[in-house]
Amino acid sequence: FCLSAMGKGRKKKRTQRKEKEDPNTPKTFVLHRGEVTHAVETLVSDFRGVMKPHTAAKLKVLKRNVLKDFVNVAGPLGVTHMLVFSQGEMSLNLRVGRLPRGPTLTFRIDSFCLARDVLASLAHPKLVRSAFQSPPLLVLNNFPKDTMHMQLMTKMFQNIFPSINVTKVDLRTIRRVVLFNFDPATGTIDFRHYDIGVRAAGTSRSVRSIMTTNVPNLEDFEDIADFVLKGSQAYESEGEDAATQVVLPQTVHGAGNKESSQSAIRLTELGPRMQMRLLKIEEGLCGGQVMYHSLVKKTPKEIAALAARKEELARLKNIRKQQQAENVKRKAMEIQARRQEKELEKKRVRGLIPDQAYERDDDAEYYRKEVGREPSSELGLSGRYKRRGPEERDDDDDHDDDDDDEKDDHEDGQHDEGAD
Repeated sequence: FCLSAMGKGRKKKRTQRKEKEDPNTPKTFVLHRGEVTHAVETLVSDFRGVMKPHTAAKLKVLKRNVLKDFVNVAGPLGVTHMLVFSQGEMSLNLRVGRLPRGPTLTFRIDSFCLARDVLASLAHPKLVRSAFQSPPLLVLNNFPKDTMHMQLMTKMFQNIFPSINVTKVDLRTIRRVVLFNFDPATGTIDFRHYDIGVRAAGTSRSVRSIMTTNVPNLEDFEDIADFVLKGSQAYESEGEDAATQVVLPQTVHGAGNKESSQSAIRLTELGPRMQMRLLKIEEGLCGGQVMYHSLVKKTPKEIAALAARKEELARLKNIRKQQQAENVKRKAMEIQARRQEKELEKKRVRGLIPDQAYERDDDAEYYRKEVGREPSSELGLSGRYKRRGPEERDDDDDHDDDDDDEKDDHEDGQHDEGAD
């Protein structure tokens, strides 16, 4: 018993509990439509990283897929927004739509920079994978609220990212920040993505290396004081500005970042960068009535004419749907009639149905009664077998008996003449 107990493996209990996800948390699809360059494909991948973890990071888009395919699967998956990149001959556009019925905001991207290029330009790049396990913090700067399209754009950006409760939020989950900055002079929107770094204030880089678990390399120093003093001279002013120092209300990640301690906040850009401008707002999902257009202005009369034309197109579409439904029903009836004819013909050939129990009927007349119109010559209707009722068969039997009696009388008459 002791040996069997010793050989039995110990089961490790999972200590990390997965937090329950809020059903109202927004989720996104980030994809591209049409032919795009390799740089745009990389931009789509970088933007999926920005929207993590509430996005389909490994979403596969095939050429045969249409927007309706993504809309159909968005409901069961709880996806609320869709960001679609498309590239034309002269411009690169980004459409941000609310699923499943809109509205849709279309932006024209004037310029962009990939995440790898941003990290390559930094002297001390920083990329922590664990920072992408929680959603980023949204910051909207300089967005006016005096017009309808600016209010709608602001609301759309806010709904893409999950909201936070400042009284209950855990500061350890806020590791990234997304910035949208509006420039009123040019009408452009600058997009930036940063990593949030927190470190204890008043400590040099050498002291922080001692505070961490990594053991510093002291082979070039005779005393540890030389190591500490050299590190403080090299990075004395880095992050020591009073404007960047805060008192932490909670304990956050990093050495020395305890509750009620003073720490310095430092942002490191992760990428990508984008500069874009609002082009138009559509009422539906990637379609519908244009609510705002930055390049085209219409008069009330033109708007009314477009609305009337839209209603007429909708009416014609309903008529076509009805005609299509009628055609489908008619073709189904024709197929069923041909199947019944073939099955009946097979039974008659095999001898399963006696010929005298059936009579030929006019297929054309049957088609007129069932379908309600003249048959086309392509159908080649030649008649069908119809089972007769018992009364018809009895009349035929009586008629056959009368014929037999007449035949017998005729043969008896010939026999009498021969005898004479």
